Amino acid sequence: MKPHITFIRDILVQFDTVGVEYCLLRNYDFVVDEKIPKESLDIVISVKSFAEAQRIFLACGFVERRQQFSLKHRAFFKLVNLEMVSFDVQVGGVYWNDMRYLDESVLARRMKKHFFYTLSDNDTFVMLVAHSILGKRYFKEKYQRLLRELVVDEKKVIAGLSGIFGKKRGNELFLLARNGQCSEAAILPLVLLFLVRKPRRFFTFGVLFFRWVDWKKPLRLAPLISIVGPDGAGKSSMVGYINEYLERQGREVRVVYTGRGKGHFLPMSWLGRHYKWAEMKRDERRVRSAGKIEKLEERVFVGEVSLMRRVLYTLMAPVFAMDLYLRYVFYILPSRMGRRIVITDRYGTDIMLMRHVPLVLKKVLYWCFPRPNLKIYLYNTAEVLHVRRPREPIPELQRQLALFDRFEYDLRFMTQSEKEDRERVVVFVFTYLLREWY
Repeated sequence: MKPHITFIRDILVQFDTVGVEYCLLRNYDFVVDEKIPKESLDIVISVKSFAEAQRIFLACGFVERRQQFSLKHRAFFKLVNLEMVSFDVQVGGVYWNDMRYLDESVLARRMKKHFFYTLSDNDTFVMLVAHSILGKRYFKEKYQRLLRELVVDEKKVIAGLSGIFGKKRGNELFLLARNGQCSEAAILPLVLLFLVRKPRRFFTFGVLFFRWVDWKKPLRLAPLISIVGPDGAGKSSMVGYINEYLERQGREVRVVYTGRGKGHFLPMSWLGRHYKWAEMKRDERRVRSAGKIEKLEERVFVGEVSLMRRVLYTLMAPVFAMDLYLRYVFYILPSRMGRRIVITDRYGTDIMLMRHVPLVLKKVLYWCFPRPNLKIYLYNTAEVLHVRRPREPIPELQRQLALFDRFEYDLRFMTQSEKEDRERVVVFVFTYLLREWY
């Protein structure tokens, strides 16, 4: 049995053990047949049992998603071996947008299948019809098949549908469902009929609309996730792995490099390479003539840095910062406005890593940079990083580590085992997205 299915089974067994009154509503076939694609589990829990069910969810490592526009739905999720296990909980009945169409009495009529409880066949029939009309606005082929196959009490089912849509429509819907003619049902008039049968539903619907707009936040930018750290910490490979994982989960993602080495918006790469090459040759001649060290890669830490170099680097710092700002404006911001998650390899922290520039100026430039929603810091000791990136001398890596320690992060992570590192960071990122955004 797959780990996530075993985990679901353990949760439901715990519910039975402590007497939680619940039943699964639909789309639970994958729990007993591993060949069926996994879905979120819709479940109704009694009002008096919800607190105990919530305790079990949280004790088992579930995270409760930020409340959406519907107050009667409470979502809990957990990643098990990077597979999401999700429960969409409806408290005290079955609802469409906080408007209940089946009350808590369905729990008294529930039936047990395998190791879990479901709605009775009569209630399942009523729920599938109401859910298709109110929630889906169409009848899925799977639901149409079930409506034809379920063995039900006709009078009780018609009574249930009549309580939602009126007696005339209840009879019509039962016959359409039984004869496989659900496509002939007039969906929008039935939704309107459901609303007008109880005038207070119009008020509820209006309140829900404003809650929905507040929840959607049309002008809210999509998340910006920044992976930062010293050279050799594994930023690029981590960014690639997160990107691949989120795309497999159906998320729209864009990766943007925002470091000093490449991807410049301004035409500064060519000039920078030629200047660094000339600077390297000058340092090499100075180091060899001084005869102080053998390793040329340590040359940047030998002798005094000239005033001219300090002035030049200081003058270039705002130019580099402007290049980063332009990358944000032209690459990152449009993607975020288009509701795409943006992951950056490095970020504004590279401003702080510039050598020979006054710290005050670097802080001012960095402060002006837009802050990411998630900032993840990957690091290790200078000695380990030097093994991974031999071209970076240990003193330079120590300098980078000291600068990075000045900041606060949403996650500080010492990279050790590549597989475990990736999984831990992915769980952290995806949990944040599920809790706060999707």
